[in-house]
Amino acid sequence: MHKAVSIALVLISLGISMAYGQPEYQLTIVGRVATPGQAEAVAVSGDFAMVADMGAGLSVFDMSQIWAPVYVTSFSNGGFVHDLVIQGNCAYLACWNAGVMIVDISDPANPALLDSYNTPGTTVDVALEGDLLYAADLSNGILILDVTNPDSIRQVGQIPAIALSGAVAVLDTVIYVAEHTMGLLTYSLADTADPVLRATLPLTSDCDDITISGNYAYLACGSSGLVVCGIADRLNPDSVTQYNTDGQLQRTMISDTLAYLADATGGLLSLSVANPASPVFADNLPTPGSASGSAASGEFVYLADDDSLFVVYTRDPANGITGGAAEIPLTVKLLQSYPNPFNASTAIRFEVAKPTWLLLDIYDTSGRLVMNLASGNYGAGEHAIRWAPGSLPTGTYFVCLTDRQSRQFSAIQIVHLK
Repeated sequence: MHKAVSIALVLISLGISMAYGQPEYQLTIVGRVATPGQAEAVAVSGDFAMVADMGAGLSVFDMSQIWAPVYVTSFSNGGFVHDLVIQGNCAYLACWNAGVMIVDISDPANPALLDSYNTPGTTVDVALEGDLLYAADLSNGILILDVTNPDSIRQVGQIPAIALSGAVAVLDTVIYVAEHTMGLLTYSLADTADPVLRATLPLTSDCDDITISGNYAYLACGSSGLVVCGIADRLNPDSVTQYNTDGQLQRTMISDTLAYLADATGGLLSLSVANPASPVFADNLPTPGSASGSAASGEFVYLADDDSLFVVYTRDPANGITGGAAEIPLTVKLLQSYPNPFNASTAIRFEVAKPTWLLLDIYDTSGRLVMNLASGNYGAGEHAIRWAPGSLPTGTYFVCLTDRQSRQFSAIQIVHLK
């Protein structure tokens, strides 16, 4: 499904002037790039986003220009990538029917295969703990792989499947396995060759993703939504609470005190989990495709959504709060332009808190960049730049001011009438 989703369209749909006049926390799409195939999951490596792409393998995107991500390349080697973990210069891939692959991403423009391991079934999830890689292989359970030497994978253990092993997470020597129809299974791994089942926690729906943060495990359980489990007693999880997302929850990502839920039918949902036992709704961002995975990068979340990778801005536009954490002083702010609506020209005014490097851009309602009005260093204080649209058609336009150093931004809507 191809839809032109951009900062302009999202501002329209949310009715946002983005002049720092609203107190609510908000999720706002500020960038989009098409993926070669179906985007399933995403991870961050420096200025690059690595996408698990069911059609193209591992797809790489340059995110240095946050408003205009650029597709760089894809690495396939015959595998459909369903999940990935990034550590250092390596990407560890769950490649569906092609097993597990380790890819060198030290040069993101030229990913190179280090080694692969052909698991007996369908690999849907991977988790990395130290030098051990855990691969959830549906009907074959959890394969334990030694990746001390990334170009020479060897299997050192296995947890047989009881039903279907849909997800795996590891904390020290404790393995958490989501078994379809069974629930959350906990194994002790004192010996990699002999994992011992220690506890089973029944679930009302199958779980396809497990995220561990502190003393809690966050389970993405499809139609049952988010299930939060306490793991203070590592070997004996207990169900703490459940949050219904009203859709099909695919994956969960935790950043500071916020949980970002990728829901196949409901888009991107954000919850405050400052108190994990009582998640609080923060915002919901409907997306045009099937939201399936996300990753955090500063004030931004990268969202894998069907045929697209979206960049979502997560700062509270009123007070600069990121992820519900500490206040961050605003460095740039667009003031209302005058006149607005306007005919021949309008003066676009903005404030700068301290000297910085700015971009001032005009977008139309399709998200197309119409004009760059300014690009360079500006001193502290108030500034004004006059814009004359000339032959551009009557209509609504959006002004976006970006501080390249802090990555803060401000946006307003203006109307051109002939």
